[in-house]
Amino acid sequence: MDHTTCGKCGGSFDASRYPRCPNCLASSWHLLPGFVTSKHDPNTLPHAYPEYHSVISKEAVANLPQFTTEVALSGEWLLNKRNDKRVYFVAIPLSSIPGSAVPKGATMPVSALDGVLVAKADEPDAHIYAVDIAQVQAGISDGTYERGKQCSVDGCARLCLPANPTCETHTSAA
Repeated sequence: MDHTTCGKCGGSFDASRYPRCPNCLASSWHLLPGFVTSKHDPNTLPHAYPEYHSVISKEAVANLPQFTTEVALSGEWLLNKRNDKRVYFVAIPLSSIPGSAVPKGATMPVSALDGVLVAKADEPDAHIYAVDIAQVQAGISDGTYERGKQCSVDGCARLCLPANPTCETHTSAA
């Protein structure tokens, strides 16, 4: 473990597990007006979309700051190799069902989903949706998603953001 104090919020976090402060990450997400887009908002149901999509649970939307913090403290950074965007994935089932699947053309969900993914996780248009954990794990196995690695600087145990060779400390020092 590499306990680090965040220079922005003063919170402590394990930099060998989180390449960025999860408290700051949660704060930035729940301040975004479009973090839960209409496509993934259960309050827009019943509404049909021409493609499969998911909705976050009503409980999560009603308690978004708490839910966002739980997500930030439970997930991991991945690089989506299809678009070279970073995502944040929670593979650990949360305290409640995080969302549901809505098939193409359907107006209501038909099955529960057990994980969440924050698309464009480090961008101003980051947004959250529910996912099937097994599908994302399959994407990790087949190379669709890439995990962050340990910093390439000798003796550093910190985790890097995916596609970065060094941790945030050594990237900013360069």
